[in-house]
Amino acid sequence: MLEMYIDRFYSNVFDDDEIDALCDGIENMLFKEFFEANSTVLSICCSEGNDNELDNVIKIKHEADKDKENFGYNSFYYFFDDFYSLVFDYPVPQIATAALAYDEKSVFIYEITMKFKSGYVGLFVIAGNELDLEQACFGMYGLSLMICKMLKRRDRSAKVLENTLRGYKNNMPESLKDTINKNVDRIIEKYL
Repeated sequence: MLEMYIDRFYSNVFDDDEIDALCDGIENMLFKEFFEANSTVLSICCSEGNDNELDNVIKIKHEADKDKENFGYNSFYYFFDDFYSLVFDYPVPQIATAALAYDEKSVFIYEITMKFKSGYVGLFVIAGNELDLEQACFGMYGLSLMICKMLKRRDRSAKVLENTLRGYKNNMPESLKDTINKNVDRIIEKYL
């Protein structure tokens, strides 16, 4: 069973319409197939300004084992703390990604943390196998792009990071990047 938790009160970076757009994009476009698999979790956390205390704004999970979920959260918070200490004095924007595999625990994690002028946004997925994690990587690209496109209306650093993401060389075909970009634009236009 798919469970979704949204904490609008602690969302210092996103407004209500943006949260609605993110949830729609996650459920109906970017991670639809990912959440058909068991032991999957996606979380979006954020903090305002230079605060290093992240608040979990959106969490979606499907049949996730509590121990694996806790392990994934702990891994992400260590990742964020390292990122925060490294880029605190750096100009905006900044981004870091990591993919981790803990075969002995059957936990596979992909983490992204972004520093904007308006604050920090961290997102991560937890999967039960490598194939599900690979599938989620395309969704994570789209979700990061969506966040940048939404925030650029009031935060110029998000526009810079959007261009960085679009130009990033990875294993994703350009045609897929273009499709994701168009789909993200459609979701944003629907809500904002």
